[in-house]
Amino acid sequence: MYVKLFDSAGRLRFTVPCAAFVADEADGLLLLELVGADSENRAVWSHIVKARAERNLTGTNAEFFAGGAQHTIKVIPSPKYHKVEQSGRLILLHDGLTRFRYDYLLAGAADAPSPWFLPALQLRLPIPVLATWAPTLWTAAQYDRLVQLVDVAFGPAVVWRLLIDEKNQVLWNALVQDLVRSRKLTAEAAQ
Repeated sequence: MYVKLFDSAGRLRFTVPCAAFVADEADGLLLLELVGADSENRAVWSHIVKARAERNLTGTNAEFFAGGAQHTIKVIPSPKYHKVEQSGRLILLHDGLTRFRYDYLLAGAADAPSPWFLPALQLRLPIPVLATWAPTLWTAAQYDRLVQLVDVAFGPAVVWRLLIDEKNQVLWNALVQDLVRSRKLTAEAAQ
């Protein structure tokens, strides 16, 4: 896996090895882990996060390649990207992947909730959520499409989209209430 960075005339500037790439159709780039030389990593980083006049999802001059797959790296200029940098490694994280927003959740599987799932619910739902409810809520939320795998993921990173905005708040409240009514979520299970 690698990222190619082109200049405005379409000439190749850098080819940088990549360990992980995650993107979503709505928000564009979510996570990018570059493992090349520091100067090349920073060149890709600065191109992606530079000030742009557009306010909608827009393509950059950076392209991701893995096997036969190719994706133009797209960003919405307004969200912040957090940078984690070590020698020979640079990770870009979309603001929605942080513990301050919880729009996206790292890790987890279809049968095992993301470790970020319970804190996200406790932060964003107006009703209390017990820790023992997480596995049941995770399964039910997937069934109701309130938790979904992101569109594009390469590498070891697993990212889930958590649909818990104002529009879906009513659906989450109804889901929890239905599970409590049907006794799938109980206070006794917490003891």
